[in-house]
Amino acid sequence: QCFVKALDIDPMTSEAWYNLGVSLAPKDTVTVGTGTYTQQECYVKAVEIDPTNAQAWNNLGVSLTSKDTVTVGTGTYTDQECHVKALEIDPTNSQAWNN
Repeated sequence: QCFVKALDIDPMTSEAWYNLGVSLAPKDTVTVGTGTYTQQECYVKAVEIDPTNAQAWNNLGVSLTSKDTVTVGTGTYTDQECHVKALEIDPTNSQAWNN
């Protein structure tokens, strides 16, 4: 896959992690380097690298059920909190408003 190759070259590329997450089904996994990642873990990597990636925050929220939380860096977020983060970054993000 092109996204995996891009991450092999530069694993600190938020957009590549985001796009890799988009390309995966929720239960799929992908190997990057020596690690295996789920769709949700790709979104986490994307926002850890670039906390201003509104689309990654939104998709991270979508990947959670209403009872789940996710750890990003030192913070823990619910699905709603991920959508709020996306809107704080980009108040015109219609997808985040719809979630």
